[in-house]
Amino acid sequence: MQINTSKLAAYDGIELKEATFRKQSFPVHFHDSYSIGIIEKGIEQVSFERKNILAHANAVIIINPYEVHSNTYFDNDSWKYRIIYVSIELMHYFQNLIGLHTNKTIWFPQYLIDDPHLYQLLLRFHLQSNNVSSLETALTYLISTYAKERPESFLTGYTGLVNDAVGYLHNHLTEKITIEDIATLYKTDKYKLIRAFKKQTGLTPISYLLLHRINKSKTLIAQDMPMTDIALETGFYDQSHFNHYFRKYIGITPLAYRKGLSSNQ
Repeated sequence: MQINTSKLAAYDGIELKEATFRKQSFPVHFHDSYSIGIIEKGIEQVSFERKNILAHANAVIIINPYEVHSNTYFDNDSWKYRIIYVSIELMHYFQNLIGLHTNKTIWFPQYLIDDPHLYQLLLRFHLQSNNVSSLETALTYLISTYAKERPESFLTGYTGLVNDAVGYLHNHLTEKITIEDIATLYKTDKYKLIRAFKKQTGLTPISYLLLHRINKSKTLIAQDMPMTDIALETGFYDQSHFNHYFRKYIGITPLAYRKGLSSNQ
């Protein structure tokens, strides 16, 4: 397994990743950004709630923000991919850049895109990542060719009990929280809470909480905060607990992630 992560100086530190995996799986999760990847070698299986896809070599794969999915290997061969994570705010910027003025968040309905031109544009950016114009060319082509409109409510459209629980989790990110605590707070049965939460978000409350903690920790790592402080700041009991879940969702330890960022600055 090889993972190399870096951040571009421009555009608020857009994150890039290059990775090679063999017999590697990642649990159900989401990203708070658009994930735009290219498969250079092998096959990766990506599972969504109602659809599984096989991302093959020379294909482009798009995962929208907060879209729950899991990744795993398809066969015994390794797969290699490159990916960029584009924030919702940055995608809005590129929408306006090409004259797509809308108050709705754009959406990519195709998970897998077989477009040699788009593939080469994205590959060129990865190979010349200090060339900001190559990123602009790739993203404006992607948006103008494949983007559709999707209501903003999709990103924040949780209702009732789930909406309350999500708000609570965000406001108490650093605290020790159990399912029983949340259920008691909202005067409901914990199993009812889990079922409702998973139906709307695709995740259990604890998995949802862990993912937001990991996302926050990545930001703090990039800011050079001490690892022990990051673990406490993101609600993990100790360093080993933090390391375990970071590696589970990201594939490498927090220290390896920081070293990758440092070596590419």
